[in-house]
Amino acid sequence: NPTKTSYIQNYEELDLAGGKIRITYTDGTTEEKEMNAQGITVTGFNNTTLGEKTITVSYEEKTAVFEITIIEKSLTDITVSKLPDKLIYEQNVDTLDLTGGVIKLTYNDASTEEKQMTETGITVTGFNSNNVGTQEITITYQGKTTKFSVEVKDTGILLGDVNRDGKVDSTDLLLVKRHIIAVDRTEWILTGESFEAGDMNVDKNINATDLLLLKRKIVNK
Repeated sequence: NPTKTSYIQNYEELDLAGGKIRITYTDGTTEEKEMNAQGITVTGFNNTTLGEKTITVSYEEKTAVFEITIIEKSLTDITVSKLPDKLIYEQNVDTLDLTGGVIKLTYNDASTEEKQMTETGITVTGFNSNNVGTQEITITYQGKTTKFSVEVKDTGILLGDVNRDGKVDSTDLLLVKRHIIAVDRTEWILTGESFEAGDMNVDKNINATDLLLLKRKIVNK
């Protein structure tokens, strides 16, 4: 029989490599031929339906058969193709936010697709806002897993509370907007604890990413 006996539905074509037939003549002598040799015809291959298929090999009005199996397309691997926007979390305050995160799915027919980490059917484990430090987040989809890391920090400051009034609201959002566009308006530039509170992703810089994260925090309160 050929080396390959299993095929993916609607994807792979018949591969006769390794397959040979033995020909026996009336004088008792025998000869072997490759299945793809001239004069040999092969019929019965159909990759559109699942299950066992009988392949018929014909040569000079004689036939022989062998079996193959058509299997369905299935997931073989998942990987993180884009990390979530938020990777830094405040201890005992933040909940896991997968917005912006994307996983890449790879199938046994070599095709791929991408899914948002927030889509139905994807499960996420490993996050605990009580524990300071690096945490490994596991993404699971159809039995396959991939991982990425987030950081939970004890800042001692409520992220987003730019005006230090114990709340995170539209006033804080305005202050961050002003800081970003300040240019020569030095009175709009955030410093000290106000700067730390406005640095939503704790990268020691306040920019449009922090503004987006602050908006989300206000909306999701």
